[in-house]
Amino acid sequence: MQENRIKTGLTANSVKAARPKDKPYKLSDRDGLYLLVQPNGNRFWRMNYRFHGKQKTMSFGRWPEVMLADAREKLLAARRLLADKIDPMEQAKLDAIHASIAQAHTFKAISDEWLEKARLEERAPMTIKKYEWQLGLVMPTLGSRPITAISTHEVLLALKRIEKTKKYYTACSVRATCSQIFRYAIATARAERDVCSDLRGALVTPKVVHRAAITTPKEVGALLR
Repeated sequence: MQENRIKTGLTANSVKAARPKDKPYKLSDRDGLYLLVQPNGNRFWRMNYRFHGKQKTMSFGRWPEVMLADAREKLLAARRLLADKIDPMEQAKLDAIHASIAQAHTFKAISDEWLEKARLEERAPMTIKKYEWQLGLVMPTLGSRPITAISTHEVLLALKRIEKTKKYYTACSVRATCSQIFRYAIATARAERDVCSDLRGALVTPKVVHRAAITTPKEVGALLR
């Protein structure tokens, strides 16, 4: 019976029915996955493996936060890494570091850096205010997002909300400013591409009205009046 269960693996019911004992014990699934049942009732998914001659144990999380099917997927992913001679536990640490860095490099954080750079470059105060206003229009949607996670579609949706108010020129200007944020992120090694560049032609382009040039002092005076 025990041998047959190992071949077929655990079931959701058998995992749920596992009861704590005086000492920790294992319920074996297939392909090296097992459930460690602790005396306090906690149940953890684990896998034992060897890497460069060292015995290691990798945890895939606690049941029921991680269900049987999820644990099996995590196991297969770990085995693929081992097949490529990559330690899955070390890779998991690297992934966590990269995720933490990505969370710190949000669109708002990088926008704030870019604006500060513009101030240090002594851009005109009105230009800075214009940038702040433009970026403020998309901050509710993009501000908290890691810049590397933002898709072209997300930016498009944010710009289309501006377009719906008939502010076509504003939408195009905001796209251009957002593009500068992405290019700054690329230049400072926080992003790999400018997703705004894919939006050329996606927005309504307002018609440019060419006005006659003012060439005489009399015309300047009339304009000021």
